[in-house]
Amino acid sequence: MVPARCREILVHLTKNGPGTVSDIEIALRVFVQGDVLRHLGILCEVGLVTKIPNPADNSDPLYGLDPLTPASQTEEGVVLDFTFALFRLEYGL
Repeated sequence: MVPARCREILVHLTKNGPGTVSDIEIALRVFVQGDVLRHLGILCEVGLVTKIPNPADNSDPLYGLDPLTPASQTEEGVVLDFTFALFRLEYGL
């Protein structure tokens, strides 16, 4: 089963682009220390999210959708291929 927090993070990154762990925690209103970072680790491990150097602060990296994660631009904004994302999360492929 795919953790709900992973889905929330993917939706946030799709809509808002890359952000720091703190940015994501604030946007998702997560107050459990380490929760977002743990789920970002899972998403990085399966190749849906990538860690990006932060030009503003080298000690606080940005996390964004991996360039190979299927997403397309529509009139409503960027749309993520959730079937692909859920498959990657479920099977780690």
